[in-house]
Amino acid sequence: MKKKLVVTGAVISLLATTLQIHAETPTSLHTNLESNQMISNANEKKGESFKDIQGHWAATSIQTALNKGIVSGYPNGMFYPENKVTRAEFLKLMVSSLGHKVGTPTTKAQWYDDYVKSAKVNNLYVETDFPSSDWTKPMTRMEMVYVAARAIGQVGEDNYDFLYIAVKNGLLSGTGNGRLDPEGTTTRAQALTVIDRIEKVRSGETLKVDLAALNNAEKAKNADRDPWGRIIRTTNLPRNAKDFPYVLEDCLNEMYEMKPNIIVDTTSAQLAKSDEYFNYKPIMDQWRQTTENYYNLMLNVDYRTIDEEWANELFSYHNQGFISCRAFYAD
Repeated sequence: MKKKLVVTGAVISLLATTLQIHAETPTSLHTNLESNQMISNANEKKGESFKDIQGHWAATSIQTALNKGIVSGYPNGMFYPENKVTRAEFLKLMVSSLGHKVGTPTTKAQWYDDYVKSAKVNNLYVETDFPSSDWTKPMTRMEMVYVAARAIGQVGEDNYDFLYIAVKNGLLSGTGNGRLDPEGTTTRAQALTVIDRIEKVRSGETLKVDLAALNNAEKAKNADRDPWGRIIRTTNLPRNAKDFPYVLEDCLNEMYEMKPNIIVDTTSAQLAKSDEYFNYKPIMDQWRQTTENYYNLMLNVDYRTIDEEWANELFSYHNQGFISCRAFYAD
C-alpha cells in the first residue's frame, strides 16, 4: 500500500513538472488576421508608425515587416507588439515573408489552411514539430525554433539541438540572463524579430549571438537527461537530493524539499533501485496520462452542466490508475 502511494505521488509530481499553462491575452489576433487587419492588404499604407512601437526593443524588425507589407497594425493606431501569436499566424507571417506560393482559399476552409499547407510543402515544419494540429494555439518558442531552423535549412536531432542551432545562428536570443524558455509563448514582436533574422541569415549575413543563451543552449544540448528528455541538474541540489534518483533542472529545490502529507518508508531513490516498474517508461507514461486526464476533467469542469456522464468518465480514470497498479504488481 505504501509503495502504491509513493508511486502515485511520483506520478503527480511528474505531471506537475510537465503541464504548461498558457494564459490568454485580452486581444485576440485571430479576428484581425481573418479580416486582414493584422496582415496588410494592397490598399493599406505600408511603413506606418504606431504609438506603441516607438522605443520598443523590436521596433526595427517591426518597421521592416510593416514596410514589406507582411503585417499591419490595428485601426486604433496601435500595433500591440506584446500580443501572443498563434501557430497559424506565425506560419502565415513566415510564408508571406519568404514569398512562398499560397493556394486559393475555398469557402469551407479555415482562413489559415492554405498557409499551413504552403509551409509544409516548403519544409518549414513537419507534423512532429507540433503536439497537436490545433493551429489556433499560441505558438511556443520551441515551435518557433523548429520553423526558424528549418527555414535556414538546418534540422536538429532533438529539441536541444534545435535550440542550439537557433541560438548559434543568431535567430534566437534569451529572455533574460540567457534563459531559453522553450515553453514560453511567442509575441508579435518576437515573431517578427525572428523572421527578420531568418531573412538576414538566408541572405548570407552573420548575426550577433547572445553568448549567455548560447552557453545555456550548449549546456542543455550536452546535459544528462531523464527518459522524458528533461535536463538533470547536478549542482545547487536540494538538501534531500539523496531521496530522489535525480533532480530536474526546471524544478525548484522547494518542490523537492516539500514534506509529504503521508508517512512513507521508501524514497523515490530506493524505488528506482529496487522496483522494475518505477524505471519502465511505458508504464510511467500510462500512469501519467491517466493522472493528467483525471485532473484535467476534474479541474476544468463547468459545474453548471455537470452530469452522470462526466462523473462516470472521472471515476473511470480514477479506477484505471489503481487497476493498472494492481495488475503490474500482480505479475
